[in-house]
Amino acid sequence: MVIFFVLFACSPTAVEETTVEEVVVEVEEETSASAPTPTVSSLPVATTVEPMVEVLAYESLAAQSLSGHTFLVQNGTQIEYIDETRSGSIVLSDASVFGGASLDAENTLLAFDGELKTFDGQWLLSSPLNDVVPVPVEHIQRDSHGLWLQGAGHLYRYVDSSLQALSVGDEEVRLFATASNGMIALAAPDLILVDALSEPPIVREHVFDIAAKKIAFDSRGGFWVSDGSEILHHRSPEGVWSGLIASSPILEVLSNAKTADLWIKMEEGALHHRDGVFSSVSIPEGVWQSIDEYGRLLIVGETELQRISIERRVVVAGLEMHGTLEAPTEIAYLPTDPETVQSLQAWVDQEPLSIETESWRSTLDPNNYDVGAHLLRITTVGPEGSRITEVPFVIGSLPETKWVGELDILMEDNCLQCHGEASFMPLYEAEQWREHIDLIIAEVVTNSMPLGGPYLSEGEIQMIRGWKNGGFQ
Repeated sequence: MVIFFVLFACSPTAVEETTVEEVVVEVEEETSASAPTPTVSSLPVATTVEPMVEVLAYESLAAQSLSGHTFLVQNGTQIEYIDETRSGSIVLSDASVFGGASLDAENTLLAFDGELKTFDGQWLLSSPLNDVVPVPVEHIQRDSHGLWLQGAGHLYRYVDSSLQALSVGDEEVRLFATASNGMIALAAPDLILVDALSEPPIVREHVFDIAAKKIAFDSRGGFWVSDGSEILHHRSPEGVWSGLIASSPILEVLSNAKTADLWIKMEEGALHHRDGVFSSVSIPEGVWQSIDEYGRLLIVGETELQRISIERRVVVAGLEMHGTLEAPTEIAYLPTDPETVQSLQAWVDQEPLSIETESWRSTLDPNNYDVGAHLLRITTVGPEGSRITEVPFVIGSLPETKWVGELDILMEDNCLQCHGEASFMPLYEAEQWREHIDLIIAEVVTNSMPLGGPYLSEGEIQMIRGWKNGGFQ
């Protein structure tokens, strides 16, 4: 198996003036083709949960989440943009095929019948990337390591002002999914897991006996695959494959690399999974569309666009999950099913935050808090009782951490005793840390690790965040 990365140097603002440089990188397989562990058990359904169902729009044919509070809706031939912080919708274009991804809090990259557009909430403009991407773009996905563009069986990544073409021999890329640690899964047609951040990129695993029809990564680094049978294939963050037998064939598997929620549609019924627990869920009939970073599912029914949530999540518009707060910022609280919310309160760490009760808005001022990591906690009270939504954020710039001479020393002092070469989860090399970075951060932030303490200081945790933010140098 040979995979090629073809690099085109380009500028997002002046593509037409840039000389295209083609660099072909041959990627050698680090591991041989393999088969996952045989199915070992039935899929365990622990409980039944009653979801919250919201109607977002009517007469919709299709939809896609862009962020926790923005999404695209196809109404007839028109594509509409909806921002829940504003009233009404904005008609953007006529198109039969569409896609998009939020670039930041203000800007979105869109694809309408293959043509790329940028939208800042007011102006819709042609994207300079149209002059560089050689195929009509059908699907757009953004992760922390770049922007992914798919079309005509080809896959491209735009990062650091360059466009990289990813090809698998002469095969077409049918499906792809990305993880927050830089891993990407391709179905072309075999299932291939590539470490896209290695230089050169490395094929970590080539799975030849699963004809993948649906694939997804969750925020824990778990990888989920459906081949259309009753078997739900799973690859753990440690690389261990297993299979779970569902009660009927699996038609859809949806997750988001920013959320631990996984939604599973079967011929008979639906399931929700989080943190090892599978629950049966009664969901309205309709076509499953996408899932946002808060784990909420969009479904297009016969007459309505509906959003399904297991809990009353609160979206914080104006502040990204794990984002950086650099200036006083107005944030808006957008609770799921707002009409049934009886009260809403918020804290930053242990300090109450003032909220405009009529509009559910606050102003976050970084000057009121210390440099470092903080936690915005929102409590809602409704008929189901109280629920808490947590949004981690950072004030101040993250340190520029290097593995050699900095993070490797932290690892040796705090992790090596339990996570050496012979352990269940080895964590003594930079590649192992990068593959499990989100799990590591979650464990040290909650003082779950190092096991039994002493726990990491805030400065040490910031070093780990800075190493991730700086591209794992």
